[in-house]
Amino acid sequence: INTNRIYNPIKQGKDHDPDALWIKNLLPTLKDLEPKLIHEGNIEELYMPQITNLKESSSLARERIWNIRKDAEFKALSSEVYLKHGSRKRRIKNKSV
Repeated sequence: INTNRIYNPIKQGKDHDPDALWIKNLLPTLKDLEPKLIHEGNIEELYMPQITNLKESSSLARERIWNIRKDAEFKALSSEVYLKHGSRKRRIKNKSV
């Protein structure tokens, strides 16, 4: 029922690991590279070839997600979940007198 978010791994790396310490810990072969090179550079010759095109894969993911969200069955389930968990309306409880 919430908006879908597809995060950009390069932006997330810059925001949350600006010095690339976490990346360098996981990939010691990159320990001597500048963080900017790790986040933005073409390091294929130093590490390994890129395995996915970020623009293409995120575009494909968005397309698939929005096609699912357009489906009538998804809309019905989404509405059901919202009414059960997301509605801000106060519910009147039946009290036996």
